[in-house]
Amino acid sequence: MMRYTKIALLIFGLGLISGLVVVAGEFARLERVASAVMALGLVLLPVALFADGRGMRLLGWIARRFSRAKRKKARPKSRPAARRRKPPVPSAAPPAVKRTPISNLRILAAEDHPFNRKLWQLMLDNFGARADWTENGREAVDKFSAGSYDAILMDCNMPELDGHEATAAIRHLEVERKSTPRVRIIAITANALAGERERCLAAGMDDYLAKPFTAQQLYQSLLAACPEKPDAGENFNPDKLEQLCDELDRASVCEMVGDFIKELPDRLKEIHRLHAAE
Repeated sequence: MMRYTKIALLIFGLGLISGLVVVAGEFARLERVASAVMALGLVLLPVALFADGRGMRLLGWIARRFSRAKRKKARPKSRPAARRRKPPVPSAAPPAVKRTPISNLRILAAEDHPFNRKLWQLMLDNFGARADWTENGREAVDKFSAGSYDAILMDCNMPELDGHEATAAIRHLEVERKSTPRVRIIAITANALAGERERCLAAGMDDYLAKPFTAQQLYQSLLAACPEKPDAGENFNPDKLEQLCDELDRASVCEMVGDFIKELPDRLKEIHRLHAAE
């Protein structure tokens, strides 16, 4: 006899199955009963069905249906296709550091108020410039004495030493050191009264900015501290030499050029000697 996995076969008499009537060749009602109890793993079959072989056929049909349901349940559910991972977005390159003519200036800033220090630094950042910071005039003098600067942003009203006193001390140090060129000191003050600019210039400062000032005003004042580039003079133009050869005797011009080239090393030595003697 065939073995049907996990099917418990319970055989009852017709009288034990309430309301069930089996007619020869008709399995509709019995099929519904079988379908209902399959979920429990039980099959209820009346004894009379086994008299003519119908019970075995029905049992085979139930077993096949149960087996298909079991296989379907055991079949792994199809998983949705894995989503393609988007390639990582390359991180944005850091912004290029802004460069301006004042970017290389060595700047000392003397300001006691933290808000003003932050504001000035934001302005300097906009032009690719940095500064060393002090919070009073005494610190500014000490820092200048220990270092070397091209420009100083000097607040006029500070503790310890005010801007005018600090400027006088710095100019005194420059005289002692014979410093040339002298550092450019820019007075920054909230006092916009008449005569204040002249007072700052008389104290030894080179420029004056009244609060509030713009970033462009600060830039223009610092730009004056940039060292001037020496004039390299006009480059050699071979067309002019060719023109000279056309206007004069070519052989004579070539002879003069040859004489100049021969004398050039001695002339350069003399120039270096005179420069070293200065």
